[in-house]
Amino acid sequence: MLDFRVVLGSMLAVILATSSVAAFPDKPITVNVCQPAGGGTDRNLQALVPFAERNLGQPFIVQYRAGAGGTLAMQEIKAAPKDGHTLAFCDTGGTLFGPIAQNIAFGPNDVIPIAQVTEVPWVFTVHASTPYKSVQDVIDAAKKAPGQIKASIADFASADHYTWLLFARASGLRSEGFRWIPYGGGAPKVRAMLAGESHLDMLLPSLVLEPMKNGIMRPLAVAAQARLKELPDVPTFRELGLDVVDGLSISMFAPAGTPQPVIDRLRAGLLKIKANPEFQTIYNRLGQDLTTFISGDKYAVTWNKTWAEAPELLRAVMKR
Repeated sequence: MLDFRVVLGSMLAVILATSSVAAFPDKPITVNVCQPAGGGTDRNLQALVPFAERNLGQPFIVQYRAGAGGTLAMQEIKAAPKDGHTLAFCDTGGTLFGPIAQNIAFGPNDVIPIAQVTEVPWVFTVHASTPYKSVQDVIDAAKKAPGQIKASIADFASADHYTWLLFARASGLRSEGFRWIPYGGGAPKVRAMLAGESHLDMLLPSLVLEPMKNGIMRPLAVAAQARLKELPDVPTFRELGLDVVDGLSISMFAPAGTPQPVIDRLRAGLLKIKANPEFQTIYNRLGQDLTTFISGDKYAVTWNKTWAEAPELLRAVMKR
Protein backbone atom coordinates (compact mmCIF):
# COMPACT_ATOMS: atom_id res chain seq x y z
CA MET A 1 0.00 0.00 0.00
CA LEU A 2 1.36 3.40 -0.97
CA ASP A 3 2.29 5.84 1.74
CA PHE A 4 0.89 9.06 0.32
CA ARG A 5 3.04 11.12 2.68
CA VAL A 6 6.14 9.63 1.03
CA VAL A 7 4.72 10.18 -2.44
CA LEU A 8 3.75 13.75 -1.59
CA GLY A 9 7.20 14.41 -0.14
CA SER A 10 8.87 13.06 -3.28
CA MET A 11 6.67 15.18 -5.51
CA LEU A 12 7.41 18.27 -3.43
CA ALA A 13 11.17 17.62 -3.66
CA VAL A 14 10.94 17.34 -7.45
CA ILE A 15 8.89 20.55 -7.68
CA LEU A 16 11.34 22.45 -5.49
CA ALA A 17 14.34 21.15 -7.45
CA THR A 18 12.70 22.01 -10.76
CA SER A 19 11.77 25.51 -9.66
CA SER A 20 15.28 26.06 -8.33
CA VAL A 21 16.81 25.06 -11.67
CA ALA A 22 14.30 27.20 -13.57
CA ALA A 23 15.32 30.24 -11.50
CA PHE A 24 19.04 29.72 -12.07
CA PRO A 25 20.99 31.81 -11.54
CA ASP A 26 19.20 33.52 -8.66
CA LYS A 27 22.26 34.82 -6.81
CA PRO A 28 25.85 35.87 -7.59
CA ILE A 29 28.12 33.26 -9.16
CA THR A 30 31.47 32.67 -7.50
CA VAL A 31 34.33 31.71 -9.80
CA ASN A 32 37.45 30.16 -8.29
CA VAL A 33 40.51 30.90 -10.45
CA CYS A 34 43.39 28.45 -10.16
CA GLN A 35 46.18 30.88 -11.13
CA PRO A 36 47.28 34.28 -9.77
CA ALA A 37 45.92 37.54 -11.11
CA GLY A 38 47.58 38.94 -14.20
CA GLY A 39 48.43 35.72 -16.04
CA GLY A 40 46.87 34.15 -19.13
CA THR A 41 44.09 32.43 -17.18
CA ASP A 42 43.07 35.64 -15.45
CA ARG A 43 43.23 37.68 -18.68
CA ASN A 44 40.71 35.34 -20.29
CA LEU A 45 38.37 35.43 -17.33
CA GLN A 46 38.45 39.23 -17.10
CA ALA A 47 37.54 39.40 -20.80
CA LEU A 48 34.62 37.02 -20.22
CA VAL A 49 33.13 38.30 -16.95
CA PRO A 50 31.35 41.49 -18.14
CA PHE A 51 29.57 39.56 -20.88
CA ALA A 52 28.72 36.65 -18.57
CA GLU A 53 27.21 39.02 -16.00
CA ARG A 54 25.15 40.71 -18.70
CA ASN A 55 24.05 37.39 -20.19
CA LEU A 56 23.20 35.53 -16.98
CA GLY A 57 21.90 38.52 -15.04
CA GLN A 58 24.04 38.01 -11.95
CA PRO A 59 27.39 39.41 -10.79
CA PHE A 60 30.46 37.17 -10.91
CA ILE A 61 32.61 37.11 -7.80
CA VAL A 62 36.18 36.24 -8.77
CA GLN A 63 38.25 34.47 -6.13
CA TYR A 64 41.90 33.66 -6.78
CA ARG A 65 42.72 30.22 -5.39
CA ALA A 66 46.28 29.91 -6.61
CA GLY A 67 48.40 27.36 -4.84
CA ALA A 68 49.51 23.74 -4.99
CA GLY A 69 50.21 24.04 -8.70
CA GLY A 70 46.71 25.35 -9.37
CA THR A 71 45.03 22.33 -7.85
CA LEU A 72 43.56 24.13 -4.84
CA ALA A 73 40.72 25.66 -6.84
CA MET A 74 39.78 22.30 -8.33
CA GLN A 75 39.75 20.54 -4.98
CA GLU A 76 37.42 23.24 -3.68
CA ILE A 77 35.09 22.99 -6.67
CA LYS A 78 34.87 19.23 -6.21
CA ALA A 79 33.33 19.84 -2.77
CA ALA A 80 31.29 22.94 -3.73
CA PRO A 81 27.46 23.05 -3.75
CA LYS A 82 26.11 21.40 -6.88
CA ASP A 83 23.86 24.24 -7.92
CA GLY A 84 25.90 26.10 -10.55
CA HIS A 85 26.59 29.09 -8.34
CA THR A 86 30.18 28.05 -7.63
CA LEU A 87 32.40 27.40 -10.64
CA ALA A 88 36.09 27.01 -11.39
CA PHE A 89 38.09 28.71 -14.13
CA CYS A 90 41.35 26.97 -14.69
CA ASP A 91 44.00 25.84 -17.14
CA THR A 92 45.10 22.26 -17.61
CA GLY A 93 47.93 22.72 -15.11
CA GLY A 94 45.49 22.97 -12.22
CA THR A 95 42.68 20.83 -13.57
CA LEU A 96 44.68 17.92 -14.91
CA PHE A 97 48.49 17.91 -14.82
CA GLY A 98 48.81 19.05 -11.20
CA PRO A 99 46.37 16.51 -9.74
CA ILE A 100 48.05 13.68 -11.66
CA ALA A 101 51.60 14.62 -10.65
CA GLN A 102 50.67 15.24 -7.02
CA ASN A 103 48.51 12.10 -6.71
CA ILE A 104 45.60 14.19 -5.48
CA ALA A 105 42.23 12.51 -5.04
CA PHE A 106 40.75 14.24 -8.05
CA GLY A 107 39.80 12.79 -11.41
CA PRO A 108 38.05 13.60 -14.69
CA ASN A 109 34.63 12.66 -13.32
CA ASP A 110 34.79 15.00 -10.31
CA VAL A 111 33.81 18.03 -12.41
CA ILE A 112 31.77 18.83 -15.50
CA PRO A 113 33.35 20.96 -18.24
CA ILE A 114 31.08 23.92 -19.05
CA ALA A 115 33.21 25.17 -21.92
CA GLN A 116 36.77 25.39 -23.12
CA VAL A 117 37.18 29.14 -23.42
CA THR A 118 40.44 28.97 -25.32
CA GLU A 119 43.39 26.84 -26.29
CA VAL A 120 46.46 28.86 -27.21
CA PRO A 121 49.64 27.21 -28.51
CA TRP A 122 52.84 27.80 -26.58
CA VAL A 123 55.67 29.78 -28.13
CA PHE A 124 59.16 28.53 -27.28
CA THR A 125 60.87 31.83 -26.47
CA VAL A 126 64.34 32.88 -25.35
CA HIS A 127 65.59 36.18 -23.97
CA ALA A 128 67.41 38.20 -26.60
CA SER A 129 70.56 38.26 -24.46
CA THR A 130 71.04 34.52 -24.85
CA PRO A 131 73.18 33.01 -27.63
CA TYR A 132 70.34 30.75 -28.79
CA LYS A 133 69.22 31.55 -32.32
CA SER A 134 67.36 28.29 -32.97
CA VAL A 135 65.75 25.37 -31.18
CA GLN A 136 68.71 23.23 -32.21
CA ASP A 137 71.03 25.66 -30.39
CA VAL A 138 69.08 25.01 -27.19
CA ILE A 139 69.13 21.24 -27.70
CA ASP A 140 72.89 21.26 -28.33
CA ALA A 141 73.52 23.38 -25.22
CA ALA A 142 71.38 21.10 -23.07
CA LYS A 143 73.21 18.03 -24.34
CA LYS A 144 76.57 19.60 -23.50
CA ALA A 145 75.43 20.62 -20.01
CA PRO A 146 72.57 18.30 -18.99
CA GLY A 147 70.55 19.60 -16.09
CA GLN A 148 72.26 23.01 -16.18
CA ILE A 149 70.19 24.91 -18.76
CA LYS A 150 67.48 26.79 -16.88
CA ALA A 151 63.93 26.50 -18.18
CA SER A 152 61.26 28.72 -16.62
CA ILE A 153 57.91 27.20 -15.70
CA ALA A 154 54.84 28.53 -13.90
CA ASP A 155 55.11 25.59 -11.52
CA PHE A 156 55.88 21.91 -11.49
CA ALA A 157 53.27 20.01 -13.52
CA SER A 158 51.84 23.28 -14.85
CA ALA A 159 50.54 23.45 -18.41
CA ASP A 160 53.73 25.02 -19.74
CA HIS A 161 55.88 22.50 -17.85
CA TYR A 162 53.98 19.69 -19.57
CA THR A 163 54.86 21.17 -22.97
CA TRP A 164 58.50 21.37 -21.89
CA LEU A 165 58.33 17.67 -21.03
CA LEU A 166 56.89 16.89 -24.46
CA PHE A 167 59.73 18.90 -26.04
CA ALA A 168 62.38 17.19 -23.89
CA ARG A 169 61.06 13.78 -24.88
CA ALA A 170 60.76 14.65 -28.58
CA SER A 171 64.30 16.07 -28.73
CA GLY A 172 65.87 13.10 -26.95
CA LEU A 173 66.90 15.21 -23.95
CA ARG A 174 64.44 13.68 -21.52
CA SER A 175 63.18 15.65 -18.55
CA GLU A 176 66.56 15.72 -16.77
CA GLY A 177 68.05 17.71 -19.67
CA PHE A 178 66.84 20.96 -18.11
CA ARG A 179 66.88 22.65 -14.74
CA TRP A 180 63.29 23.65 -14.00
CA ILE A 181 62.79 27.07 -12.40
CA PRO A 182 59.23 27.50 -11.03
CA TYR A 183 57.93 31.06 -10.64
CA GLY A 184 54.60 30.30 -8.98
CA GLY A 185 52.44 31.49 -11.87
CA GLY A 186 52.35 32.81 -15.41
CA ALA A 187 52.59 36.52 -14.55
CA PRO A 188 55.74 36.23 -12.37
CA LYS A 189 57.62 34.24 -15.01
CA VAL A 190 56.71 36.77 -17.72
CA ARG A 191 58.08 39.55 -15.53
CA ALA A 192 61.24 37.51 -15.03
CA MET A 193 61.69 37.14 -18.79
CA LEU A 194 61.13 40.85 -19.38
CA ALA A 195 63.73 41.65 -16.72
CA GLY A 196 66.25 39.27 -18.26
CA GLU A 197 66.25 37.01 -15.19
CA SER A 198 64.62 34.20 -17.16
CA HIS A 199 66.27 32.94 -20.36
CA LEU A 200 64.03 30.16 -21.78
CA ASP A 201 60.27 29.91 -21.54
CA MET A 202 57.04 28.67 -23.09
CA LEU A 203 54.86 31.76 -23.45
CA LEU A 204 51.54 32.71 -24.99
CA PRO A 205 51.73 34.54 -28.34
CA SER A 206 50.12 37.70 -26.95
CA LEU A 207 52.91 37.96 -24.37
CA VAL A 208 55.66 37.59 -26.97
CA LEU A 209 54.67 40.02 -29.72
CA GLU A 210 55.51 43.37 -28.15
CA PRO A 211 58.75 42.26 -26.42
CA MET A 212 59.81 40.66 -29.72
CA LYS A 213 59.30 43.96 -31.55
CA ASN A 214 61.28 45.73 -28.85
CA GLY A 215 64.16 43.27 -29.14
CA ILE A 216 63.67 41.75 -25.67
CA MET A 217 62.47 38.28 -26.63
CA ARG A 218 63.24 35.92 -29.52
CA PRO A 219 60.60 33.27 -30.41
CA LEU A 220 62.11 30.07 -31.80
CA ALA A 221 59.15 27.72 -32.38
CA VAL A 222 55.41 27.36 -31.84
CA ALA A 223 53.69 24.25 -30.52
CA ALA A 224 50.89 24.50 -33.09
CA GLN A 225 49.64 22.52 -36.05
CA ALA A 226 50.52 25.41 -38.37
CA ARG A 227 52.40 28.69 -38.19
CA LEU A 228 50.62 31.50 -36.39
CA LYS A 229 49.47 34.44 -38.47
CA GLU A 230 50.88 36.83 -35.88
CA LEU A 231 54.26 35.04 -35.98
CA PRO A 232 54.55 33.98 -39.63
CA ASP A 233 58.34 33.66 -39.58
CA VAL A 234 58.45 31.35 -36.56
CA PRO A 235 58.37 27.63 -37.48
CA THR A 236 56.31 24.99 -35.77
CA PHE A 237 58.06 22.27 -33.80
CA ARG A 238 56.85 19.79 -36.39
CA GLU A 239 58.60 21.71 -39.14
CA LEU A 240 61.77 21.19 -37.11
CA GLY A 241 61.16 17.46 -36.86
CA LEU A 242 59.81 17.53 -33.30
CA ASP A 243 56.31 16.21 -32.61
CA VAL A 244 55.22 18.83 -30.09
CA VAL A 245 51.70 20.21 -30.47
CA ASP A 246 50.28 21.60 -27.26
CA GLY A 247 48.77 24.73 -25.80
CA LEU A 248 47.24 26.41 -22.80
CA SER A 249 43.68 25.14 -22.55
CA ILE A 250 41.53 27.23 -20.21
CA SER A 251 38.07 26.06 -19.26
CA MET A 252 35.18 26.63 -16.90
CA PHE A 253 33.95 23.78 -14.70
CA ALA A 254 31.04 22.96 -12.39
CA PRO A 255 30.99 20.30 -9.66
CA ALA A 256 29.95 16.81 -10.74
CA GLY A 257 26.29 16.28 -9.90
CA THR A 258 25.20 19.77 -10.96
CA PRO A 259 21.74 19.39 -12.57
CA GLN A 260 21.87 19.07 -16.34
CA PRO A 261 19.47 22.01 -16.94
CA VAL A 262 21.91 24.25 -15.04
CA ILE A 263 24.85 22.91 -17.08
CA ASP A 264 22.84 23.53 -20.27
CA ARG A 265 22.04 27.10 -19.16
CA LEU A 266 25.70 27.85 -18.46
CA ARG A 267 26.87 26.29 -21.72
CA ALA A 268 24.28 28.15 -23.76
CA GLY A 269 25.20 31.40 -22.04
CA LEU A 270 28.90 31.04 -22.81
CA LEU A 271 28.28 30.08 -26.44
CA LYS A 272 26.05 33.16 -26.78
CA ILE A 273 28.97 35.26 -25.53
CA LYS A 274 31.21 33.61 -28.13
CA ALA A 275 28.84 34.85 -30.86
CA ASN A 276 28.92 38.44 -29.56
CA PRO A 277 30.93 40.67 -31.98
CA GLU A 278 32.07 42.90 -29.12
CA PHE A 279 33.51 39.92 -27.26
CA GLN A 280 35.08 38.61 -30.47
CA THR A 281 37.00 41.87 -30.86
CA ILE A 282 38.42 41.56 -27.35
CA TYR A 283 39.14 37.87 -27.87
CA ASN A 284 41.04 38.58 -31.08
CA ARG A 285 43.14 41.21 -29.30
CA LEU A 286 44.34 38.42 -27.04
CA GLY A 287 45.65 36.70 -30.17
CA GLN A 288 43.34 33.72 -29.85
CA ASP A 289 41.50 31.49 -32.30
CA LEU A 290 37.74 31.61 -31.79
CA THR A 291 37.38 28.02 -33.04
CA THR A 292 39.01 26.85 -29.79
CA PHE A 293 36.09 28.28 -27.77
CA ILE A 294 33.91 25.17 -27.61
CA SER A 295 31.12 23.75 -25.47
CA GLY A 296 32.05 21.42 -22.64
CA ASP A 297 30.44 18.37 -24.23
CA LYS A 298 32.90 18.69 -27.14
CA TYR A 299 35.82 19.53 -24.90
CA ALA A 300 35.08 16.45 -22.75
CA VAL A 301 36.55 14.24 -25.51
CA THR A 302 39.96 15.94 -25.21
CA TRP A 303 39.59 16.16 -21.43
CA ASN A 304 39.22 12.40 -21.04
CA LYS A 305 41.89 11.61 -23.65
CA THR A 306 44.52 13.77 -21.93
CA TRP A 307 43.69 12.26 -18.55
CA ALA A 308 44.49 8.88 -20.07
CA GLU A 309 47.78 9.95 -21.69
CA ALA A 310 49.44 12.36 -19.25
CA PRO A 311 50.09 10.28 -16.09
CA GLU A 312 53.13 8.37 -17.32
CA LEU A 313 55.11 11.45 -18.40
CA LEU A 314 54.20 13.61 -15.41
CA ARG A 315 54.72 11.07 -12.66
CA ALA A 316 58.11 10.17 -14.05
CA VAL A 317 59.43 13.72 -13.75
CA MET A 318 57.89 14.31 -10.32
CA LYS A 319 59.81 11.34 -8.91
CA ARG A 320 63.15 13.05 -9.49
